Amino acid sequence: GPANFAVNGEIDATITIDLPPDGSIVISTIGADEMEVDVFLSLPLGASILLFGFLAFNVGATLSVDGSQAPGLYSGDFQVTGQYQ
Repeated sequence: GPANFAVNGEIDATITIDLPPDGSIVISTIGADEMEVDVFLSLPLGASILLFGFLAFNVGATLSVDGSQAPGLYSGDFQVTGQYQ
């Protein structure tokens, strides 16, 4: 499922969520098998208003799995930033 985030701030402030660009995130196993994660989306989309000084949002992405992908535990990191105005 999607990652869940929450932002607290001034009432009616605006925040824009910045997500990783396509092709920039790869997850891997200890054995160096890899899968690409791209097409990041956040809900709500675009700039959002912190109603009552709070905003909860979700971030999801597409995992590209090859038909011959090796089984295993894959891990990696991605960064989500917000431009608070």
